[in-house]
Amino acid sequence: MSFYGMGGRATDPWFKVGNVEFGTTMVVIAVGVLSMLVSVFTGASGNASAMDSLAYSPWSLAQGEVWRPFTWPLVNYLGLWTILNLFFFWVFGTELESQLGRKKMAHLLLGIWAAMTVAATLVGLAFSSGTWLAGLGMIQFIVLLLWICEYPNRPFFFGIPAWVVGAVLLALQLLSPIGRADWVGLFSMLLSLVAVAVIARRLGLLHEFAWIPGAPKRHKPTREQKKAAKTHQQKANDQQKLDQLLDKISAGGGVDALSASERQELMRLRNRRQG
Repeated sequence: MSFYGMGGRATDPWFKVGNVEFGTTMVVIAVGVLSMLVSVFTGASGNASAMDSLAYSPWSLAQGEVWRPFTWPLVNYLGLWTILNLFFFWVFGTELESQLGRKKMAHLLLGIWAAMTVAATLVGLAFSSGTWLAGLGMIQFIVLLLWICEYPNRPFFFGIPAWVVGAVLLALQLLSPIGRADWVGLFSMLLSLVAVAVIARRLGLLHEFAWIPGAPKRHKPTREQKKAAKTHQQKANDQQKLDQLLDKISAGGGVDALSASERQELMRLRNRRQG
């Protein structure tokens, strides 16, 4: 299956508008589209606009602009890359949501937002230099990386395995701040990725990465569950033994092909199945 062969449907939508089902991913995309439209109608450009007041930097809090940590994902200007980001967010986010469910997907996206915000704040304050957070682009990139970790061998562009594409994209994303000597941005990104990995593991993703902490705790089975499991295993064992005896009877010409102990075993198995 190619990466673009996904259904693009939420298995458990929050609500429907006509035939369109709005799961968590679709709600976020709708908000992104609305923010783009707002940027157009407010005369926003990619350089300076009223929407810039929604972006976040740690030093904006010192000026009393307490809304910025919550509003930076809304800074989405109309443009080709923004549209592509939303498209890929739909493609990869919807499949993750079909695996997690709408509630866990909401927790995942909130965790990504929180991880990026806290990381930017801590690193910015530690280095006495801030980095700006704005738009859904980086959130979409992290969702893409999580999808690749879940389906590393899925064919991507030109049949290239997804993990190869992910490795290249991650390398480019890390080399960009290195080339600009933007150590605050680099460390902030790395800290965000580490935190998101733990959050994703906690929500049930990244099964193949057992070394990542945060795996959900397994509840101990109750006495009834243990008893049911034991009964199920006993039935499976009995069926296997019964099949072996019946195969011997069929191959050897009847019950006479069985030894005395095997005949007794056959009777015990039949009685147990009947009672």
